[in-house]
Amino acid sequence: MSIGFFNYLNSRPIYESLTANKDLSFEIDSPLRIGQKVLNNELKAGQMSLLQYLQNKDKLNLSSNFCISSSDGGFIKSVLLFSKKPIQSLNEQIIQLTNQSQTSSRLLQILCEYKYKIKPIWQITDLDEQKEFEQILLIGDQALKAYELYKEKYFIYDLAYEWFEWTNLPFVFAVFVTQKGYELTTDNQNLLLGNLENNLIKSNLEKIIQSRNNLNLPKDKLIDYFQHIQYTLDPIRLLTINKFESFAKEYF
Repeated sequence: MSIGFFNYLNSRPIYESLTANKDLSFEIDSPLRIGQKVLNNELKAGQMSLLQYLQNKDKLNLSSNFCISSSDGGFIKSVLLFSKKPIQSLNEQIIQLTNQSQTSSRLLQILCEYKYKIKPIWQITDLDEQKEFEQILLIGDQALKAYELYKEKYFIYDLAYEWFEWTNLPFVFAVFVTQKGYELTTDNQNLLLGNLENNLIKSNLEKIIQSRNNLNLPKDKLIDYFQHIQYTLDPIRLLTINKFESFAKEYF
C-alpha cells in the first residue's frame, strides 16, 4: 500500500525513520498534490486537508489514527494571518491567500464573515513572486519562517486560536484517509503509531528539526511548536469537523 504525507515539518514525526517494505511505501509532497493523488487512486491512503476531505467524504474512509490539529489551548503557530492593520479594519481590504492552502483559506473566510463581520477582497498569490504585502495568509513552514521575519512589523493572527476563542474547540487542519475498500492492516497501523510516539520524544524531535535546518529557526522554538500539535483525532476534534463543515458547505 502506498501512503502519502505532507512535505511540512509538522508531518515528519509520523513517517520519519520509517523504511518502505513489501506492504508499505511512502510518498511526500504538497497537501494539494497528496490529496489529489488519493482521489485519483494513485495512493491508497494519506493525509488530506480537512476541506478536501469534506468535499469528497463519500469516496473516503476517515481514520482516527492521525490528524494535524491545534492543541487543546487553541494555538497551532503555523497558520498565520500577517496584516499591517488590525483584522477588524480589513473590510473591503485585500487579503492574499497562499495558493498552497484550502482549509486555512476557508477558515479565514469563515472567521471574517461570522466572527469579525467583515468582507475582505480575496486574492490568490504565490509568495515566491510576492515582494511586498499588506495582508497575507501563510501556512506550514512558510508561516514559521515568516513569523520570525515579520513579528515586529505586522499584526499576526493564529487562525487556530481565533477559531478556539470563537468556538472553544481546537481546529483540525488535516486528516488521514483511505480509499473506500482499503484500510491499513493492524500491523501497519501499529507501526505508524509506534513511530509517531517514538518521534515525539524530545531527543528524536531534535533530530527531525536538525534535518530541516533549512528553516534556520532556533531549535527551542521548533520544539515548542510541536507542543502545539495534536495528532490524534479524538471526539472533541470530530466536533470541530462537524462544526467547520456546517460553515464551509457553501464553499463546496
